Amino acid sequence: MPTETFDDFTLEPFTAEGITKNEYWQGAGPAVFIMTEMTGITTDVAGFARRVAEAVLFMTWAYSDKPEMITSLASAFTRLGLEELLMVIPVGLAFEQARQEIPGIVLHDPDRLHPSLKGTYLAAAVFYAALYGKSPESLAYDAGLDSTLAQRLRRIAWQTVSKYKAAPKGD
Repeated sequence: MPTETFDDFTLEPFTAEGITKNEYWQGAGPAVFIMTEMTGITTDVAGFARRVAEAVLFMTWAYSDKPEMITSLASAFTRLGLEELLMVIPVGLAFEQARQEIPGIVLHDPDRLHPSLKGTYLAAAVFYAALYGKSPESLAYDAGLDSTLAQRLRRIAWQTVSKYKAAPKGD
C-alpha cells in the first residue's frame, strides 16, 4: 500500500517481524505525533521522532478484557525509554491503578481497545502531570464527568506519574 495523506495525518505502511502494520504521522518540525498499530513502538520510530522533535513514549493501556497485558506493556515501554533516552508517559499504569482503585470504572469503549471519555480524561491528566511535572489535581476542567470522579482521576494521574518517575529502572 502506498503512502497517503488524510486529515493532516500521513498513513504509511511498514513491515516489522514479517507483519505489515500502519503508522500514522502528523506534524513536521517541533511536534510530531506518531501512532502505530503495534503493541509497542519500534526503535526505528523512536529514533525518527527523536531526530525531528523531543519525543516521548505514550505507554498504552491493556485491553479491558486482558488487564494482565499491562505487565508486558510497562516493561517494554520502560525498557525502550531507557534504551532510547525517552520520557515515558505511563498512561497504561494509570489505567491499571484506576481499575484497581475504582471498581467498575469503564475506561474503555465497547470495543475493549479504545478509551472511553473517562479513559481519555485520565490519559490527558497523565500527560499533563508528566509533561508539566506538576499535579493536575487543582485543574477545574472535568470534561462533563462527575466532578468527584474527575478529581479522583486527576489524583490517580499524579500518583502514577510520581511513582513511575521515582521507581528504579534498569539494572
